[in-house]
Amino acid sequence: MATPPDGPLRRLHRACLHLEDGLLVVGVLVLVGLAAWQILARNLWGSGLSWAEPVLRALVLWLGLLGAMVATRSGSHIRIDVLGRLLPPRWSRLNERLVNGVSAMVCVLLAYQGARLVIMDWQDATPAFGAVPAWVVELAIPLGFSVMALRFAIQAVAPPPNERDTAA
Repeated sequence: MATPPDGPLRRLHRACLHLEDGLLVVGVLVLVGLAAWQILARNLWGSGLSWAEPVLRALVLWLGLLGAMVATRSGSHIRIDVLGRLLPPRWSRLNERLVNGVSAMVCVLLAYQGARLVIMDWQDATPAFGAVPAWVVELAIPLGFSVMALRFAIQAVAPPPNERDTAA
């Protein structure tokens, strides 16, 4: 199969994928580095950085959703789909589209509720840590689930070929 020409949308898509991967790598490095520093500082000097714990919690939220986005894009997310393994290839593809469509709807619902949370904390000016408002930390929820919803929706409409298709 020939690859489509390298147009502006394809370059933008590739840049977004590189941004996701880069943020994930940098986030994990910062998370590990900051956690290691906290452990060393507490063991050697008896205290760590006062702001490190809430920053680590925020990083875990962002990294969890970034990791879920990457897993969704590569199809390596957790699947609980017994029926798909038992069906013949034709019905299995239909089942996969249905599962991806339902997954997209669940992600839309979670993105919507996450956006409501962000708006409430923005209106209430709820602090997360230091001068960082809670809504900035919580933005990971609607952003992450929106991206996952889009990916699931695309896979519901045009699923990538799977091993069973090539084997049948």
